Amino acid sequence: MTPQYKTQSLDTHIDIELLQFQGLRKFSTCQRADLVRGLTQGCLEICSIGIRHQYPKASFSQRRWEFARRTFGEEIANKFYNYYKEDERPLIIPDPIGLALEVADIAVSGQLSALSYRPKPCLS
Repeated sequence: MTPQYKTQSLDTHIDIELLQFQGLRKFSTCQRADLVRGLTQGCLEICSIGIRHQYPKASFSQRRWEFARRTFGEEIANKFYNYYKEDERPLIIPDPIGLALEVADIAVSGQLSALSYRPKPCLS
């Protein structure tokens, strides 16, 4: 390890981080995707809870704009808000990795006639 190397997190010792990376290298692609999926969903839920806590009387539309502002910045949030302000659908795909894995499965199998999204865990 080079002396200039800094850990990804200030509170993690370099030896522990190296063990984490060794463990991650042993994961299959599907296991890594499942890990990232869980972390992504957790972060989105924490952000959503924080917005509901900070703005308990805000409408769905206002909460969605605030989420977009925190995620993408105010300029992009304003563009989304003006385009989708009457739409009650979520601004984000709740499980983008699961969706990508399902689309990949369908593409590989050649069954592009019917695409229905049902999140499922990777089996590796």
